[in-house]
Amino acid sequence: MKDNLSATLCWNLEDYLRNGVEPPSRVISYPQKTEGEMMKDEEIQDWYIENIKTLKVINQDSSDTFIKIHEGFITDLIYLNQLGRLDEDAIIYAKDLKNYDF
Repeated sequence: MKDNLSATLCWNLEDYLRNGVEPPSRVISYPQKTEGEMMKDEEIQDWYIENIKTLKVINQDSSDTFIKIHEGFITDLIYLNQLGRLDEDAIIYAKDLKNYDF
């Protein structure tokens, strides 16, 4: 999970640095915590909706890019579910590729 560059909500500071990705400021402030652990419920909801919208656009342009980013999105959703931050229905919806067609 931590090696997927498209799935970063499970990363702590060490993971960001190991992968050469700039960490969010709150991960710098709390290096042992992950973004997924620190996000507020409203942030998770907004993040989820924005990712669905973005994936719909990407799906129209590039199927290879869509697949890669979608896999990372699902990985992040599973992580949030494991933390008890997201229900299973959100994952089921996100896994259904028909939801990304216009």
